[in-house]
Amino acid sequence: MTAPDSDFNTDVSSEFSPASIARMRSLRTKFVASSLMVSKGEADKMRVLSEVYQLAEERAASMPRSSTMPYADRDKRFAWQLRSLAGELGVAVRDSDVVLRNRCYEANTIVSSFPEWLKALERGDIDLRYIRTLLKIVQTMPEKYWADFGAQLLEYASKNTSGKTTRYAEELAATLAAENYEECVETAREARYVSIMTSTGAGMATLFAYLPVEQAVAIDDLLTKQARILRDEYQREAAVVENGLRVGKTGDFQPDQRTTAQIKADIFADTLLSATPESILNSSTEGAARVTATVNITVPVMSLLSGRVDGSEPALLNGELPMSFEEAKQLTATAPSLQRILTDPITGYTLCVDNYLPPRDLRHFLQVRDATCRFPGCSRPAERSDLDHTIPYSEGGPTSSENLAALCRPHHVQKHQRGWGLSQLGEGVLEFTTPLGHEAVTEPRRRGPIFKPTVDAMAGCDAQRNSGSGPAEAPPNEDDDPPF
Repeated sequence: MTAPDSDFNTDVSSEFSPASIARMRSLRTKFVASSLMVSKGEADKMRVLSEVYQLAEERAASMPRSSTMPYADRDKRFAWQLRSLAGELGVAVRDSDVVLRNRCYEANTIVSSFPEWLKALERGDIDLRYIRTLLKIVQTMPEKYWADFGAQLLEYASKNTSGKTTRYAEELAATLAAENYEECVETAREARYVSIMTSTGAGMATLFAYLPVEQAVAIDDLLTKQARILRDEYQREAAVVENGLRVGKTGDFQPDQRTTAQIKADIFADTLLSATPESILNSSTEGAARVTATVNITVPVMSLLSGRVDGSEPALLNGELPMSFEEAKQLTATAPSLQRILTDPITGYTLCVDNYLPPRDLRHFLQVRDATCRFPGCSRPAERSDLDHTIPYSEGGPTSSENLAALCRPHHVQKHQRGWGLSQLGEGVLEFTTPLGHEAVTEPRRRGPIFKPTVDAMAGCDAQRNSGSGPAEAPPNEDDDPPF
């Protein structure tokens, strides 16, 4: 029996001292009070968003048909009204109108169909996680089951954690609406997909795969088993070297320091990037070249010349996502084509794109400058957006970089038909004006080196201007006309 570490305090009486107990009670009270405050706030916010939804319905119902909005379909009129109202809220809280539109739909569902859930949220019996579980399930369930489902689930939720409630909700839905559940399973299988989230930073990304559960679990199990086999193999080899059983061969041995999770990720990437799927081998494409991924990598010339040091620009994946500079250099060394992007050395804004393939054009220039739809909070890529004339072409607006900006189709139409104002402030800076008169400014991403005069350089210029025998020139009067 091993004696306890002498440095480890085995006396726990201090943990239960009156002062410690009183402090914990105080912290618990504060935690419960703050949680209740958050729940009440979420309930109030849900009521407000439901009212916004109702206001959009009222406006849609009273909207007269016109040449600018000739929709007979009331649902389309409602969608435009809700988009505009959500955009107003989004500018106020710096959130996407798409997110807020969805929250308006969800809030109205809770307020109108599950009022007891809203009361439970306000009392602090549940929090927003339980609400999300309810909404996720009822979206796939016919309304005739909603009342029974909501009542049974709320009773369970008030006594259990959100995780257990989620699992129970799935079981309850499959029980109450069995036929509908099986149909949903088949429908969900048709919606399988793979997607990527690149905004994780540090040159990394997250890959999502929406698959039938049996395939997903099998893939995870296989990766885990393979990773453990490799890990055990590396550990056995390291033990052999450490015990001196590999005489004369220890010098070239490099122990594998990867964790099981890292090995699992490496096997996943290696398998996808190097193996040919069985479905390809058995198809008409057998023997053809492997399908390869396509990405755009921007490598700043100044960083290539001076190397990567603090303050130098990183290599960018698809124009926005920082990545490993060494990896970027290796990939560009074998790139089939290159494009040169010229930037203003003073402002850093893109001036033009000098393409080898394809040739330079205005659309490409604006896509590089704007990167995404320019509406506040929208992240739809500029390549999938419209190029909007800020001053309409029909009113004499020129087709130029100073009068064009990327707007996705919904925000493009909203700008023209829903009372939103837009003006260009120069160098690609846009100013949006909401229907209530609030302003929001969006700026294009600055790219390329930006040269700024140093103090010594400015002093040298002043000395040159005053190198003669006369006095230095007086600063120009701001009211004077320019000399040209």
